[in-house]
Amino acid sequence: MDFLLSTLTGDLDFGVDNADGLQLTPDYRTEAEQRLAQALSLNLTEWFADITKGLPYIYNQKESLESNLRYFLGDKSPNAGQFVSSALDKYIVELPFITSLKSSYKFNESSRVFTYTFSAIANGVEITFPSITLNI
Repeated sequence: MDFLLSTLTGDLDFGVDNADGLQLTPDYRTEAEQRLAQALSLNLTEWFADITKGLPYIYNQKESLESNLRYFLGDKSPNAGQFVSSALDKYIVELPFITSLKSSYKFNESSRVFTYTFSAIANGVEITFPSITLNI
């Protein structure tokens, strides 16, 4: 079990009016959903302990990383949709608690809207997320 996070703030959930103290996740599905949501919201170089962790959403000029690193947002390459989808797939399946992944994506080249839909198996529990939409 892990500490329960508020779906509103993403911070620790202390119950109604902060009156209940630290809450634990009620089941493994909630814990896995939280862990996966946190992993997907982490931009590359944001984690203080290891700046190589996270997804390459957008370039951070304050950090120096490999010069050939490709980012999700602002990259006008011809295969942007395929690149973002494969990078998300690779990142999710490499999370230690994920055992399998099913995903699909749609990319509208003229509007540059990318939609990623996925479900994952975490220790035998299926987790289905709402689609992620990016303007790339």
